Amino acid sequence: MDREIKIYRTDFEINRTTDSRLVKLLDRDDRLLMIVPIDMIAVNTFFWNFAEHSDTSYDRYTEAEKERIQMSSLHSRLLDVMKMLDGEMWKTVIDDLQDGQVFATVYFTDCNDEPYSVPAEASDALALAILSSCDIYIKESMTAISKNARLHRVYWYDHDEELMAEARNASLDELVSLPPQDIKQLLETAARNEDFKFAARLKKADEAQKQNIEALTGMINQYLLENPMKFIEDMKKELGEQNLIIRYLDDESETEEN
Repeated sequence: MDREIKIYRTDFEINRTTDSRLVKLLDRDDRLLMIVPIDMIAVNTFFWNFAEHSDTSYDRYTEAEKERIQMSSLHSRLLDVMKMLDGEMWKTVIDDLQDGQVFATVYFTDCNDEPYSVPAEASDALALAILSSCDIYIKESMTAISKNARLHRVYWYDHDEELMAEARNASLDELVSLPPQDIKQLLETAARNEDFKFAARLKKADEAQKQNIEALTGMINQYLLENPMKFIEDMKKELGEQNLIIRYLDDESETEEN
């Protein structure tokens, strides 16, 4: 049975290397169970609930300004509507991962104390849970899935020794095949740990990756100039004729306007 593990602490972090906003979910023993990327709609809620402890820019705002910004968030308004209808949110469970997107189930009761549940993106579910001070849980299976998910792998290098060891033992070709943000994060971690040998290999991988991209861009540009009709035919196969027509018409309309 896939048991639910209670989350006892949530930490909000702005990762400057990957330019992303994250929430870390920790258990009773302060072990990191999952890292959830936060979308732009939910960022406001997290910033104003964590900035007082983590960001000095928070002090620039007056108490009235802080209250007004917090109350203007979409999640605050949703909870206000729920309260007006005598409903109450009582639990959130992180329970699914599809195509790199984390999902959760939000549990609440209506005015007659009838229980209901709705699926939601994890960032929205967590924002609602933090504002309503309700319990947060994560399915045990998700703690393993999240670390192995390609899209979230970059956030784990600082927290998972096994993952870092795997990266250190990777060949140059394997490092070159990593997403650019992974290489940036690994470089930062290696420099911070004074692992200069690994940092040098990562710099080589970064340079090779940039050269590959430049070469590929040059090939595409040459192909387009030498045989534009063949290029369009190939794009039809990749994008589908309808998408290609829509993009062509959009480009034509922009050209006419200019």
